[in-house]
Amino acid sequence: MPGTKSAWLSWKYPLAALVVVILLVGGVWYLIRRPPSAVEQLTHPPKAAEDRVLALGRALFTQHCAACHGDRGNGEGPAARFLYPRPRNFHEGKFRIVTSSNARPSDEDLLRVITRGMPGSAMFPFGHLPENEQLALVRYVRYLMVTGFAERLQAADPDADPQEVHAEAERLLQPADKVTLPGPLPPATKEVLARGEALYQKTCATCHGKTGKGDGTEVMKDDHGMLIRPRDFTRGIFKGSREPEQLYARIMVGMPGAPMPSQFPAVTPETVGDVIQFILSLSDPSSQDKVEHRRRQIVARQIQGTLGSLDSDAWQSLTPVPIVLTPLWWREYSEPDLQVRAAHDGKTLYLSLTWNDASRNDALSHLDDFEDMAAVQIYDGEHEPFLGMGAETARVDIWHWCAARPRSLMAGKDRLDLYPLDEPLFQRLVADAKLHLPDMNTARAVGNPIADVSSASLVAKGFGSTTFLPRSSQLVASSGKWRQGRWHILLQRPLVLEQDRGLALQRKHRYSIAFAIWDGAAKDRNGQKLVSIWHDLVLE
Repeated sequence: MPGTKSAWLSWKYPLAALVVVILLVGGVWYLIRRPPSAVEQLTHPPKAAEDRVLALGRALFTQHCAACHGDRGNGEGPAARFLYPRPRNFHEGKFRIVTSSNARPSDEDLLRVITRGMPGSAMFPFGHLPENEQLALVRYVRYLMVTGFAERLQAADPDADPQEVHAEAERLLQPADKVTLPGPLPPATKEVLARGEALYQKTCATCHGKTGKGDGTEVMKDDHGMLIRPRDFTRGIFKGSREPEQLYARIMVGMPGAPMPSQFPAVTPETVGDVIQFILSLSDPSSQDKVEHRRRQIVARQIQGTLGSLDSDAWQSLTPVPIVLTPLWWREYSEPDLQVRAAHDGKTLYLSLTWNDASRNDALSHLDDFEDMAAVQIYDGEHEPFLGMGAETARVDIWHWCAARPRSLMAGKDRLDLYPLDEPLFQRLVADAKLHLPDMNTARAVGNPIADVSSASLVAKGFGSTTFLPRSSQLVASSGKWRQGRWHILLQRPLVLEQDRGLALQRKHRYSIAFAIWDGAAKDRNGQKLVSIWHDLVLE
């Protein structure tokens, strides 16, 4: 069939060429017409959308971030002095959680920190925000980083062209290729763990300690000279998570600005898997869940029964909601395991809080004594304000409980109004002599709201603006018991209030709620405390 073969050859190759051309044209058309990914939209937004993205990012940054990081992202917000580690100064271009080989943060790195937060610090997660808002925040953080870095370059060379300086800043801050694990981790066999421990002792133990508890002999300071304690691996709290890819980046790239350097070439891609497996073996995988903030919904069930007592059977029928707390000033602390229950009877909202506290600090006998305390912060509105005490246009209500005051009143000791005239013996002498003495309880006489109550109603409209409500609006009642190493407290307040006497609460409505506790044994007070993120409160 020679004729047939010749005919096949005559049209086979032109047809193949035509198919190739069609595929190439179609591929190019797809690349042009396909919708860009979220990160591509962020890094290369259309020119017309650039201003809108930056405007949204600026508004969100002002709302959620500026109080700590500062309006210009220089790490000098009004709340920064209460935080340890210090908030990041974006102008330095040094970010702790990076996965690029040149230690510059990629947009994915920034997005990861915004959505997940950084356990072990006061950087809380914002994963509850819509995706477009998260991406706008990333874009604005990068804008602050580049412009701030350019200002530094300009200050070093005032005569340089500003546009060229800005372009140079963008070039220097551009992330390089992402570092990735060379392959799957080796199984955590005895041999692998033994090799990993031997390498750990050579490269990590002087800082993180021989047993991984962060108690090494090396004195650690960050780039600003602030003392930094290495991570305690036995607690399983990793700022960048315990995922192998993240641990690989910490080991091979380091943490810019922190005393954690790259361990290459002491640790190579061939041996890093052994070290990672050994570090992971020092803690329980579930430990990370205990310190990662995740937004919860707290439903206040409507119950017709006795709710005003901690011992009421009605409370036992309610499932507690676990709430993660983080110290604003980082320290070694025992996990409080805060459990929250909520209920109402149609007239009053009741909140039950219980948490671990090994020491009972409910007496103030000396000037250096501090009491255990707890607080609840409630906000009504679609757009939540800064977690730390709201904003000028977004007032928050605060319910505050103190352990020492009720006991002090009952014992007649440690009161704000403590005078010799209060002593029973002196009072009997006065009665026997039939003398009339003026009221010496001056704090109570002038209506000082903390003179004779264990709980208080406060409001705040921004960082540093916390204010007690007038006595007529002090409607929060509380009770507390310390039993077997746990505090059990009950806060209650009427749902319906007169105007300007506090936040009125409605059924079938969602509120934002956050929690804080103070450990007297750790000398917590004011801004030194453990706090949660915003959660949702819904009244059934």
